[in-house]
Amino acid sequence: MIKKVIGVVLSLSLVLSLMTTVGLSASADEFTKTSYEFSKQFTVGINIGNTLDTCPGGNETGWGCPMIEDGLIKAYKAQGFDIIRVPVTWSGGSVLNADGTFADRGRWLNRVKTVCDLVLNNGLYCIVNTHHEMGWLRTFWDNGEGEMDEAKEQAMYAKERVLWTNIAEKFKDYGEKLIFEAYNETRA
Repeated sequence: MIKKVIGVVLSLSLVLSLMTTVGLSASADEFTKTSYEFSKQFTVGINIGNTLDTCPGGNETGWGCPMIEDGLIKAYKAQGFDIIRVPVTWSGGSVLNADGTFADRGRWLNRVKTVCDLVLNNGLYCIVNTHHEMGWLRTFWDNGEGEMDEAKEQAMYAKERVLWTNIAEKFKDYGEKLIFEAYNETRA
């Protein structure tokens, strides 16, 4: 439990620092709550998995689930959910280049934005993350002998910075109802 709380706090810190970097246009006073105060704004959530988190990324129906549509979000809201987590796998040659830029000209990022808009337009909170990024997060810098390879580590951080800067740029006009989770299931 403590690891999850620390993870959320670190993720929020990363996102807020990235948002500041790309020029967040939401009002400064919108982000003055403590993490405890912030978490009191929602009560029960659900995860829409096996869609935007398919491996490799870029194929929402790749694991047999239908595309996320407004009716699904409305159904969750009708059942009392007030926060929806949308896990996203960004890696895969059709989505992400080795440097963290989008190989698909942002098609996948636009789809993620569409899903976030569905959630937010229904008055719910939305969590977006990096999910199943096993190929380049954490395990990326291993030199094959279980030791750190500093050059690979720095390349991984540079790629992550480019990815999250692009995500933050896309969502820079969104308020606090859109939450980012930097890491999940990296399998390191």
